[in-house]
Amino acid sequence: MSFEEVSAIIGIGGRKKIKYSECNYSLGPAKPRAIFRNNALEEVGFSKYFEDDLVYMDIDFFKDNEIEVVKKLLYYNKVETYETVGFLVFFSLGIALTGFHDQDEGQKSVSVFKKGVWDEMRDEMTVYKSE
Repeated sequence: MSFEEVSAIIGIGGRKKIKYSECNYSLGPAKPRAIFRNNALEEVGFSKYFEDDLVYMDIDFFKDNEIEVVKKLLYYNKVETYETVGFLVFFSLGIALTGFHDQDEGQKSVSVFKKGVWDEMRDEMTVYKSE
């Protein structure tokens, strides 16, 4: 999706940060953050302050218990889940989250990404082992 298409749906805009071919748009913590590369959407991030419900299947990310969120995502993922710098990365779902498995409320956020965005970092990640 292009910037124009995404903006029409979620109303992004506000602060714009450009680094190489990547543009990062943010309206503040209560709104989604969108990352585009070459005018194509790659990732949308949501902080714990997101003002709407963020739901996938039967998971309400910011209302459900953190450990239950992780357990359900592990079940839905069906392949190995990876961990890197505090993020759990569910490649088959296109979801990465932080602040859930370690119950770090101050870091809680969810990113939804397109296939391939996190792949180049997979070799540096460790396989996540749930307790």
